[in-house]
Amino acid sequence: LLALSVARRRPVLEASPARQGEESERGPGPLWLAAYHAGLARGYTGGLLVDAFRSVSYPLEGLVDGDRLPAPAAAAAIKRITTRAVCWGPRLRCCSAAPIESINVDTVHATLLSAHKRRYVLLLNPSTSDFVHTQVSLSVPSDDAPVRRAVAVPCDTRELAPAVVANRNGAVTFDVNLAPGDAALYEIF
Repeated sequence: LLALSVARRRPVLEASPARQGEESERGPGPLWLAAYHAGLARGYTGGLLVDAFRSVSYPLEGLVDGDRLPAPAAAAAIKRITTRAVCWGPRLRCCSAAPIESINVDTVHATLLSAHKRRYVLLLNPSTSDFVHTQVSLSVPSDDAPVRRAVAVPCDTRELAPAVVANRNGAVTFDVNLAPGDAALYEIF
């Protein structure tokens, strides 16, 4: 069994890699990635823990089976999630989460994450089977200053030039291209 959780919180996902193939033809990646992003959207921003625990129900299953290496799809999914946690974690630590209701599409979920004077928008594709290609316009509530622009936060240390989205006519419009379970993070100014 695999548990993805946030430090000092309950697991946001408990899943057996042996059964994930039944739920998604793409392997465990979309399901685990969606669970990680859903945890962030609920405000679980204290850290990431990947635990290869075994249970009484499935004593022979775990992140790895005995002395063997994890399946390639499971290893790739874990690497993708941990890389994203390394890039986003320091920024999102201690952020509170609030859903953004003023979004113009229902295939993407939007969350405002804020702590101190920093604010972020998390755009999430909750589907573990469908890609999302759309434009999302939202006016982010702000108590202290209007949103002038949004800057993409890289989800990989190899990304160099982040996208910048300007406010036009009181709303920020994002070109959203998300794989199943994927998300994009923007810092708003």
